[in-house]
Amino acid sequence: MDTITHGIAGALIGKAVFRGEDMFAAQPMNRARIITWSLMLGAIFPDSDVIRDFFSSDKLLIVTWHRSITHSLVMLPVWALLLAGITRAFANRRKWEAPSFAALTAIYAAGILSHVLLDLVTSFGTMIWSPLEWSRPAWDLIFIVDFTLTAIFLVPQLLAWVYAHPEKVKRRAVGMWLVFVPAPFLIAKIAAISGAPISDRVVLSAIVILAVLFLLPAFLGWGLKIGLCTPCRILAHSEVR
Repeated sequence: MDTITHGIAGALIGKAVFRGEDMFAAQPMNRARIITWSLMLGAIFPDSDVIRDFFSSDKLLIVTWHRSITHSLVMLPVWALLLAGITRAFANRRKWEAPSFAALTAIYAAGILSHVLLDLVTSFGTMIWSPLEWSRPAWDLIFIVDFTLTAIFLVPQLLAWVYAHPEKVKRRAVGMWLVFVPAPFLIAKIAAISGAPISDRVVLSAIVILAVLFLLPAFLGWGLKIGLCTPCRILAHSEVR
């Protein structure tokens, strides 16, 4: 799995599971934002092993080194503890309210684990037992780069941003749709160059799906009803009291 998709998946886990907030929110850095940042960083950390490529002329490192100890389930606790310690030290220096060391360790462990599992399902495989064993298990369910899976991780976060401010919903929805419209054409071009062409019907279907996801709920008000239902209930409850 590509590093960008790993980062998107980590941010999604942070917000959906650990109650994190948007990474680039307007308010100052807080505990919820640190959670999301930590999940994202943990999710991309294993790919830091490619840094060794810059200091070596060995062209076989991609086979012998990549996806080894930084992608290891055996070494996962070590990396989680190390990253949690660095984050706590950095947050203390900046005087930010951060999760406890134990909580950060669990957060980073979740991020790293998400990376390992997503790499495990690809055709390239992952040395999950290194340095005890250097075999490369692979479930071989998807290719290393999967645009559909990337979209599944990314679109829900963008939809949450679209509906964050009711007065900006339609403008944001149209903007996001326009940003995504060229994507199917670009992916089709890349696929054609790679020798795996995508039909025009699939490209058209992707555009329609994006329109349904971004435009239809915005102009029919579905997203607003879902997004406001919980606050409305809280407000109604407080008024009754």
